[in-house]
Amino acid sequence: MAIAVSHGGANVYASNKQSDELLVGTRNGVALLKRSGSQWEVEHRALQGLHVSAIAPDSDGGAVIAGAFFNATYVSSDGGRTWQRREDGLDHHDVFSVAVKKLASGSLRMYAGTEPAYLFQSDDLGEHWTVVSSMRDVKSVVDWWFPGPPHLAHTKFIRLSPTEPDVIYTCIEQGALLRSEDLGVSWVEVNTLGTFEDA
Repeated sequence: MAIAVSHGGANVYASNKQSDELLVGTRNGVALLKRSGSQWEVEHRALQGLHVSAIAPDSDGGAVIAGAFFNATYVSSDGGRTWQRREDGLDHHDVFSVAVKKLASGSLRMYAGTEPAYLFQSDDLGEHWTVVSSMRDVKSVVDWWFPGPPHLAHTKFIRLSPTEPDVIYTCIEQGALLRSEDLGVSWVEVNTLGTFEDA
């Protein structure tokens, strides 16, 4: 499976074995690079014309989700070669971040973070999205904003704990770092602008 690199993606990339494929989110779609000896070559391009903000692959090498600024989410089941637009229930279409979580049941849950700052989840590979409204129940939500026009905060990053199966973090730019210990049912503010608490 390819490692996925993107603006709103993970900060650290790790794999159990060497990857010979690399998916890169760019201002002009997704580029699929393949290793050829000691060199990397662009094998395929997709979603051209879209500014791809984030890419997240299923760790088992199944589905890949991509989010695009001012657009929607897209899902690929063939390693990033072809993509299907998935937006049913996605009330906001400026997608900043995405994540994929393998649940205890073995099924996949996909997350998408948007501007304005909302979190959506899907349990059917993006066919239908529902808002995780509890993320906006925290006290600091009234202070979330972004300095540049249109001054809307956004869900910049979504991170899943590698050691705690039900823990999710979301980073709101600008406003707060939030932690859920129950897969998004409830949230606490780890920190807000000027306020810090124990995680």
